[in-house]
Amino acid sequence: MIKKVKYIFAVLLLLLTVVYFLELAGVTEMLVKSNNIKINFVIYMIISVSFFLLLFFVTLIPEIKIVEKIVYKDSAKEEAAIEETLLQKNENKIQSIIQEITDNLLTPIKQETQLSEFCDKMLIAMSKRFNFVQSVFFVLDKNDNKYKTCGTYAFYSDEVYREFELGEGLTGQVAKDKKLIILKNIPEKYITIVSGLGKGAPCNLIILPIVKNNQTLAIMEFAAFEKIDDMTSTIFSQIAMPIADEITKYI
Repeated sequence: MIKKVKYIFAVLLLLLTVVYFLELAGVTEMLVKSNNIKINFVIYMIISVSFFLLLFFVTLIPEIKIVEKIVYKDSAKEEAAIEETLLQKNENKIQSIIQEITDNLLTPIKQETQLSEFCDKMLIAMSKRFNFVQSVFFVLDKNDNKYKTCGTYAFYSDEVYREFELGEGLTGQVAKDKKLIILKNIPEKYITIVSGLGKGAPCNLIILPIVKNNQTLAIMEFAAFEKIDDMTSTIFSQIAMPIADEITKYI
């Protein structure tokens, strides 16, 4: 329908243009002699411009809108494809790191006979892999249902090693909720790092519950100066299960 209308108006416009130029030829010869010719000239000008504008709005505007819709749809498809590709690459990277941790970090320390040795080596390996500056491993003591320190990495405290019950304090609440949390801008005195260069206070903390059969068997805390990203959070959430399988061998 649009094509037919376009052809009709194109023919009309062509005819009017021819008439206009013929009239214009007469106008140039008699422009000074007659005011009527000036009026005819203006009328033909108005008619020609009007038909041209009508042709434009009737035929070209709909096509422009259709092109815009096609371009928008193509752009949306491209963005969706790019996003899907990035998500897939991100997932592949996560799975690759998890496999690396399982093969190179977790498997070598499965032979440890002492729980404290397992916890210490696990903290050292994880901290070095993810650039954590301090970490603590709490394990549930089923004799009194308290979580007690069973392993540390670069740990410093003016107080004795902590122990807590389910729901007690921040770490106890994580054990109760069974959900990983990441804290930013933690209080300055919450953790202190001591090195040969002096003391420092990391401002980021990740607390990971180790859950098996709907029971929190252990809690791992990791402190960092740098921001803990979403990928690290996802990796930790997935690596918690194989760690839980190992913890059950000791408690």
